[in-house]
Amino acid sequence: MNTIGIIAALKREVKSLIDEMEGYPYFKKSEISCHPVYEGMIKGKKVIVVISGVGKKGAERATRILVDSYSPDLIVTTGYAGSLSPDFVVGDVVEFTRAVSKSGEKIDFIIPTANHDPPIFLEDIQNEITILTVDRFIASVAEKKELGRRLKASIVDMESLYVGKIAVECGISCLGIRVVSDDLEMELPKMSGILNREGKVIKVRAIRYFVRNPGAIIPILIFLYNIGKTTRILAEYIEKNAFL
Repeated sequence: MNTIGIIAALKREVKSLIDEMEGYPYFKKSEISCHPVYEGMIKGKKVIVVISGVGKKGAERATRILVDSYSPDLIVTTGYAGSLSPDFVVGDVVEFTRAVSKSGEKIDFIIPTANHDPPIFLEDIQNEITILTVDRFIASVAEKKELGRRLKASIVDMESLYVGKIAVECGISCLGIRVVSDDLEMELPKMSGILNREGKVIKVRAIRYFVRNPGAIIPILIFLYNIGKTTRILAEYIEKNAFL
């Protein structure tokens, strides 16, 4: 039986998938090196979900846990992404098998083939979309445009390069599936400190932040609304996608 490993930075990004797993036999929840791990069956396939937390270190640890403990046949890196291109707007789901760093380091994932079990739809992958992986939240429109143009990347996140790198080292097929949570032209205020590791608002910190930065209230509310909207879109896409 093939095993599908899924890595997401935040539980909310894959909550509906975890909820579906709970409805099948053999569901198990555990924690390895502070990373929540969910094991179960979906449509006859064994699925392992690991929550990595945001950024490089968590993504690397989560991928090692997945590889060393579960030997998956396919690794999927998923969650939110910002747009670096006018071609992708809030709510678009993007598949990719190439990642690049800010310094220009590139990783081409081992692409799942059409006869992979479970099969993979390759229509979007053939577009050779590249995701940029960075070490901080990119909020400025000017910076988004500069990075997208210079590195020829369409979307940006903080984990996929590190997941794909380890997958390649271990000879495991890898697929990126991200949903766009902010457009290229959407200028975002710096939200460092008001969101916890699960992406939830820390109310006390948020109030203090808004008192000091009243002009940030509307942009942040729009962003949080988009997060809720895109979470539902991503969940529906994953559940309907061929790999499940």
